[in-house]
Amino acid sequence: MQVAELLVRPHPIIAGWVARREKEIRKGEQVYDRRLKRLVRPSAFTPQERRRHRMLDALLKALEAQKILVTEGERLELFATSGRERIEFQFRAKLQQVRRPLTADEQRWRSSGDKDYKLELVETDILIFEVKGWLPGGLRRNWQDGRKGTVEMMVGDILATLVAAFPLMAVEREQREKAEERRRIEAQRRYELEQQRKLEENRFRRLLEHAGRWREAELARSFVAALRAAIPDPTVVIEDKLASEWLDWAEARATQYDPLASDPLDVFESIADVTNWTYRDR
Repeated sequence: MQVAELLVRPHPIIAGWVARREKEIRKGEQVYDRRLKRLVRPSAFTPQERRRHRMLDALLKALEAQKILVTEGERLELFATSGRERIEFQFRAKLQQVRRPLTADEQRWRSSGDKDYKLELVETDILIFEVKGWLPGGLRRNWQDGRKGTVEMMVGDILATLVAAFPLMAVEREQREKAEERRRIEAQRRYELEQQRKLEENRFRRLLEHAGRWREAELARSFVAALRAAIPDPTVVIEDKLASEWLDWAEARATQYDPLASDPLDVFESIADVTNWTYRDR
């Protein structure tokens, strides 16, 4: 794949960048204050930027020829999309840290012992193509100018790598989705087993409650029978009620308390009504 020496009929994204810059330059020309104009007027594209545009133009057109959609984000980031997979990439200049002499104002506020320079990052003439993020299969993610050649010579390799990445990304995404589905199913199975265990515990708790009431009712009836035998005069009045009436009351209450006093199947009806939320103390 060849990178053109001149930008002719640029890709819409590149054309948009050029149009915006030209509009900003024209707007800056309308500022009449010379000092303010120097601050607000943008400069024309540098040779390095134009070089970047030519390489991007060639790459974007080649990607779209491969049925790969190319889009621009809100912050001018670039994306290549195929199906459900997306790759973010950029051309950028390599940065280098340099020492910058202090300005007059900085010199004025400089303290004794302070360095007489500032460290800054500046762009170099070396261009880098970078895939922002991870690529599957150990695919290469960075290309840059070097002894082996310029990035222009590597655009074909960049294109081939991006094209090859998409099916690998699709396979890995499908594998992740299947693994996630298995985890979801297993988690649902554990949840359902836990809910079933809790329901069984609550139902057994209700059964124990009925058993406890039955035992207590039996104990109460036995106690009332013992009372009848122990009380010599059932006609004794206690709180306006005969002792025999108190005995009848106690026996009736014990019978009402007994879960087997009515239909025994009501016990299982009561157990069937139990839910996981019947007992709030667990």
